[in-house]
Amino acid sequence: MWLQIHGAAMGTCIAPSYTNLFMSELEDKLLASAATKPKIRLRYIDDIFLIWTHGRSNLDTFIMHANKFHPSIKFSSTTSSSHVPFLDVLISLSNGIIHTDLYSKPTDTFNYLHWASCHPYHTKRNIPTV
Repeated sequence: MWLQIHGAAMGTCIAPSYTNLFMSELEDKLLASAATKPKIRLRYIDDIFLIWTHGRSNLDTFIMHANKFHPSIKFSSTTSSSHVPFLDVLISLSNGIIHTDLYSKPTDTFNYLHWASCHPYHTKRNIPTV
């Protein structure tokens, strides 16, 4: 038997909806209390993309503030002045222009569902092909 004490159970159909609501409220409160705010912020469930224009020191302060904001929610960060992965996209900045490209994690094995598996046809129909 398993008893989940914190967080949303993985795989439940309602989890993305209430996780989105929770993170949205947390993010709004966090930003309202922050001394400096990101120029752009985008969020997909619990993945957040920021464009920060206030310098590295203020960014470090903002991340420290974010990590103290809730006892169970901690933020990790990947920072770069040239490129950063976000979800399945590599976002890069060159001469003031934002470029995007497909991003695959280094651990991606590109193993897709085998066509002969016992999955419904509609699932197989959505397998990427070359």
